[in-house]
Amino acid sequence: AALAVLCLFALALPTAPIAAATIEVQPDLLPYLQSLQPTYIPYASVDLNPPEPEDDFDPFPGDPTVIKLTGVIEKGDAEKLDKIMHAQGVAIKHIVFESPGGNFLEGIKIGELLQSDLSSQDPMLAGVYVLKGQECLSACALAFSLAAANRGLVEEGGDARYLEDGAALGFHMGALSKEKSEQSANVKSVMDLTYSVVAAYAKLIKGNLNPPILLEEALKHRDADSFFYLRGGQRSQSMGFTPVTRSVLAEPLFSYGMNMATVEAICGTLIMSTRTPKTLVTYDYMFVNGDGPTSTEISLEDLIELRGSRSVAGFMASGESCYVTLRDDKTVLISVAHSGKERSCKTYAADGYNHQAWCASDNTGLGLMTVGLLADTMLCHFGELQTEFVSWMSDFGSLYEGEKYADYDGWKRTVTQDVNVRQTPSLKADIVKGLVAGDQVQVTNCQLVDDAQGVWYQIDSPSGNGWISARFVWPIGVDSRPYTGP
Repeated sequence: AALAVLCLFALALPTAPIAAATIEVQPDLLPYLQSLQPTYIPYASVDLNPPEPEDDFDPFPGDPTVIKLTGVIEKGDAEKLDKIMHAQGVAIKHIVFESPGGNFLEGIKIGELLQSDLSSQDPMLAGVYVLKGQECLSACALAFSLAAANRGLVEEGGDARYLEDGAALGFHMGALSKEKSEQSANVKSVMDLTYSVVAAYAKLIKGNLNPPILLEEALKHRDADSFFYLRGGQRSQSMGFTPVTRSVLAEPLFSYGMNMATVEAICGTLIMSTRTPKTLVTYDYMFVNGDGPTSTEISLEDLIELRGSRSVAGFMASGESCYVTLRDDKTVLISVAHSGKERSCKTYAADGYNHQAWCASDNTGLGLMTVGLLADTMLCHFGELQTEFVSWMSDFGSLYEGEKYADYDGWKRTVTQDVNVRQTPSLKADIVKGLVAGDQVQVTNCQLVDDAQGVWYQIDSPSGNGWISARFVWPIGVDSRPYTGP
């Protein structure tokens, strides 16, 4: 029996000795949490010209409190957390996790405690967080993931499990160390724990909190130091969490110079990274179906004028629909739907197949296009030019599983419109020369900038080197996601 307990302890804890968890109120973290914004499609009112917010508007009503759990999770921590939460009265609770893991059963218990609160009529919990430069692994990842309720996914604001860019959320099944695994153990006790961990993952899937691929990925990591990591980017979004940031990634995109090729590619990025149901057909036919102006020859603003509508709908050949709305301030709303039943065109009777690309629509985009969406579309993930990729298809078939590859064209790109090359990534920078549509350039770097363009490429060309706005370059590789390691 003692050996069984020892084995279970080894399964639940990392090998390195780390301090036990501390759970304490840290109100000084509140301003930091308040500064975080969704990286992708933040909620936006469908009012095309929303009024200015009132000066006294408070997105955190009541008396918010931040509780932070730090260190190794041990038996009794769930009860300790429950007491601390209730000791704060009815104030809104924000819980920050920073833990290498610990007792799996206790981590599950913490998650179920928070899920029970979120499922109640008057939840105390507002959200859970893993912040930049910090990690939440193993048992902590399960506690974090279970802190959600199905009812919250359909309400304004959606999921409240926030992962800041640069954080590390790590999943695995846990494992005995090599030394312990070579000893005889109480197999039933070890298997019971394994079943409990799998049941926790199953609860995430059953409640539609996370897609089944999360369990599949976790099952691949069975060593104590092996994890499936999410770091607050596009992959985190696809796994059902809410990436947040304090950077330019959350800034809204403007329509200046944006052609429909870029818009279509952004729609593809959104389809890939959200939990919109997908099949292999999605990847083979993820292009706007129908006749209309060539996407590189017409801008979003010109198309809106041509269609006589503030909102247009693009229908993918695979069945997904993308709705785009231009507002007076030149920001753009976007949303995607997984079913052809959502199709809506004002200019003709829809018949299940769209014969007019990007038709006028009564359906309105529901979230803001952000620099983060454009950055991932242009493969400038987190402001870094990506060099290795994995096919999104690997989520659905073994053919591409584990295969990583370099950029399709060695980062050679085609300019889609006449554009100025500038000395630095800024509209205020001196012009080096001009490029014309069809010119070939070699992209060598990228940068995110808080301006009307958002994403810039550093380029080499036969006629001059410098920086151009990425939206003037033909977008490729939307079916790929950055390779970020196991």
